[in-house]
Amino acid sequence: MFQIRNKHLNLTVNIDRIIGRYEGNTGPLFLIFGGIHGNEASGIFAIQRIFNKLQESHVPINGKIIGIAGNLCALAKNARYCDENLNRAFLEEKISKLATASSLNAEECELQAITQQVRQLAADAREVFFIDCHSTSAGSEPFVSLNTGYTGSYDFVEGLPINTIVGLERVLEGCLSEYYNQQGYCGFTFEGGQHEAIATIDNHEAIIWLSLVKAGVLTTEDAAGEIARARQTLAANIAEGHTYFNMITSYIISEGERFEMVPGFINLQKVAKDQLLAYSNGSPIYAPYDGRILMPLYQKQGKHGYFFVEEISHPQSIRMAPAIHAYKPR
Repeated sequence: MFQIRNKHLNLTVNIDRIIGRYEGNTGPLFLIFGGIHGNEASGIFAIQRIFNKLQESHVPINGKIIGIAGNLCALAKNARYCDENLNRAFLEEKISKLATASSLNAEECELQAITQQVRQLAADAREVFFIDCHSTSAGSEPFVSLNTGYTGSYDFVEGLPINTIVGLERVLEGCLSEYYNQQGYCGFTFEGGQHEAIATIDNHEAIIWLSLVKAGVLTTEDAAGEIARARQTLAANIAEGHTYFNMITSYIISEGERFEMVPGFINLQKVAKDQLLAYSNGSPIYAPYDGRILMPLYQKQGKHGYFFVEEISHPQSIRMAPAIHAYKPR
């Protein structure tokens, strides 16, 4: 057990791999992951809030809710990762080799522990839902990230008052959410906002409450006040209404490249073709299209400078998505 701290809330919590557990009648298994990146602890604070409220009010549920802490090594250091990005390591081939490897780095140890834990928890579950809670370095409205083609997860998100991005897995290989979609679990990644913002914890808590209802684990009547507040919290972020977006391109930073974003961009901000976005080794990088910028990089670690998305009517409209090519400045 070790401590993580939110300086803005003046709050310190003690965590183990299992953050909390709450069980009820027969029903699905609902997994909530937090801290897969060690500098993104807001999900863990939100998960603890959820368990505290459930236990205080004795709310009846169907199934099991289990909170899981991700990269314990990196969380202890408040670093994105220790040796490698854990959220690019959830690959079947990599996971299968861990048991016979002669030595493991820090993230491989975390990967092995998480996948073994989830395998045990899900062994007798008929249906599994999950949320993977993340945050971003840039200022951000919250959004859901869905993997392409998983219709059960499309249905899971349908009706939630939140913007939804589809297709990041086409350039981000090895993410936890795609791995568990491949295992047949319904779920998604949720980007709750900027790393240190108090509102990010509120957004994470809100998406968890609403998703518990969507999964049939919790009824609106049994937690009416929390559900109403959760819907209001998320809806306040989408002045233009709930929109779906498709990932169309990304900027990949080369090894040794000096990449610097122009200050002030936020997630899903509209940008115009040829608008100045960043600098590469001192040379300007301009927007390749009219569109919206996603996850502009304002931290030291990371190989994607930013992503570009376009509005679509529904995830079903891109089931046969075209290839995406990383953008480099002309």
